[in-house]
Amino acid sequence: KIIVIGGRVDTGAEIGIKVAVEVDTETKNLIIYDIDVTLPGPWANKLGKHYEGLLSSLSNGQENTDHFIDIVGSLERISNTPIPLAYRQVVTSYVWLLPVSLVDILGWLTIPVIFVISFILFGVEAIGE
Repeated sequence: KIIVIGGRVDTGAEIGIKVAVEVDTETKNLIIYDIDVTLPGPWANKLGKHYEGLLSSLSNGQENTDHFIDIVGSLERISNTPIPLAYRQVVTSYVWLLPVSLVDILGWLTIPVIFVISFILFGVEAIGE
């Protein structure tokens, strides 16, 4: 079984192709040969464009991976930053005093609204810890 692993287009129709030949079906050992083959111009150009596309895809994938690693590093810095005690005190005071100011406006809806607001604010605090 012959598998084309890689190649490069030189000037005109000269091309070097790396070929792997499967030797043993049980151990799956491969022997890699480097051979030079002369191909007609259109074939060499088509093969060159194919490998050029593969290299650009690999480059784009590497850039995306680098960007992803930068984002993960930023998120780790944010997650390791402690939330100040003053934030916790302000959130707790706000959640205790907010119902007093909303009860005239919302009436009985004050309870579910305060529940949702408290859940969000204390959730952000819990995520920070």
